Amino acid sequence: MTRTALFLLLPTFTTGCIIYDGNCRKGDCRWDDTADRDDEGLGEDTGDVAEASFAIDPAEVGAGDVVIASLTAENFDLTTVTEVEIYGDVTLVAAANRGDELLLTLNVADDAAEGAADFLLHVGDDVEFIEALLVVHAADYDGQTGEDTDGDGNPDDGNTDDGSGTDDTGSDCG
Repeated sequence: MTRTALFLLLPTFTTGCIIYDGNCRKGDCRWDDTADRDDEGLGEDTGDVAEASFAIDPAEVGAGDVVIASLTAENFDLTTVTEVEIYGDVTLVAAANRGDELLLTLNVADDAAEGAADFLLHVGDDVEFIEALLVVHAADYDGQTGEDTDGDGNPDDGNTDDGSGTDDTGSDCG
């Protein structure tokens, strides 16, 4: 009896039968065939979508730094950003949207690992992932090139004060 039941069920497992629940007489079935449909009025896809690009200034920070960074974009509306997430040893302290830029106050962990920080910008239900936007250096990084470009005897600090206590501006004000 078991063999007979298995023998009768075997054809149902081996055939490619489609079960259609409805009235379909020979020649009367209407299948949704979209291959020959004309897509008038939908416009053409030109494929010329401008790629968004992002920049942050400063682009490099050191462990233990607290900086105010300016995030700018091309082909992306920053006014639509609702949230900023940062992946790495960097914490977002505050953010201000200024239309053409996002001002971000960033706190880099004292023990931050060298590497890159990725950003995620939330725009409504969508997100924009920006890989390796910010570079994090070791704690001894000071952002300087090591050259004395301002002539004060100190490596590239942007300050013309040589530390002698005299006013280097030529002013008589003490």
